[in-house]
Amino acid sequence: MNRNRLLVFSAIIIGGILIGIYFLSGPPRAAEAGDADRATAVPSETERPPAQNLEPGDEASARALLEKALAMEDSAEKVRLLRKIYDSDPTGKVGGMAAVELADYCQRQGEYEKATQWYTLARRAPLVGQLKRVNEELERTRSAQSVDSARTLSEIRTETYVVQSGDSLSRIGRRQGTTADAIMKLNNMTSDLIRPGDELKIPQGTFDVVVSKRNNTLTLLQNNRPIKVYPVALGNEEQSPTPTGTFRVQNKLKDPHWRGIVPPGDPKNILGSRWVGFQGPIGIHGCPKQEEHSIGQNVTQGCVRMYNRDVEEIYKFLVTGESKVTITE
Repeated sequence: MNRNRLLVFSAIIIGGILIGIYFLSGPPRAAEAGDADRATAVPSETERPPAQNLEPGDEASARALLEKALAMEDSAEKVRLLRKIYDSDPTGKVGGMAAVELADYCQRQGEYEKATQWYTLARRAPLVGQLKRVNEELERTRSAQSVDSARTLSEIRTETYVVQSGDSLSRIGRRQGTTADAIMKLNNMTSDLIRPGDELKIPQGTFDVVVSKRNNTLTLLQNNRPIKVYPVALGNEEQSPTPTGTFRVQNKLKDPHWRGIVPPGDPKNILGSRWVGFQGPIGIHGCPKQEEHSIGQNVTQGCVRMYNRDVEEIYKFLVTGESKVTITE
């Protein structure tokens, strides 16, 4: 009888201890919106997993996960999966390929510092056949960081204009040497409706762009002062190189048709959402989603290809017949 009591008493104590541990550690939590940022965070020297070689079975499993991740659209889930693969094989080929994809993802998001760090980690892996591209991307992202990449459009220099009777944004833009789109952008306007007496921020001076073929970057300038740096794709150097020199913006189009036939939004329309022509058939334009992976490479027919969100931004500030496009080697 005493033995049974002892067993019951022991079970109660053990149960109490387990319950205490549960409440001290907290129940499992659901994924939060901030998890994507934590997943893209680059490992520090202290938290980086030690070098290891995967067993054949584990390597096959990691490769299968990598193929699954590569087939996914950009998302927090894709980032978490790639980070999991990297953590399992930080100095191996599969982990290195995951690091490259994480770096490419960060570059597509304009996070050049994180991209630089992930490309650096990728170089620790035996990436036969990919190391040259990794080194080239690493140089580009470092360049994008160094050329005033911390600047944002909030640093554009402006002056105040008081709206007069009979004014419209287009008239104000023409008089001030800017565009209605730029005025709306700087004043966070969702409508072009204005009233006499309204005070508007008007950008001072001229906007131009400089394209670096060496770094595959486009820099937006205000009065020759760098404002923001964007990654771009350029022409194939052997077949259709992007021309060097200084040109004027000749024309601008929103939602252009490709070759006058393929409508905007069609996956076959390679021009994306904006066109800024500067030399005959050569111009700066966006790209459909399935071509976003090409940004940073030399694959176009001579044009400067950008992410849609980026070309839409510079489009607002460039003025037809006034803004210059300078392309350097």
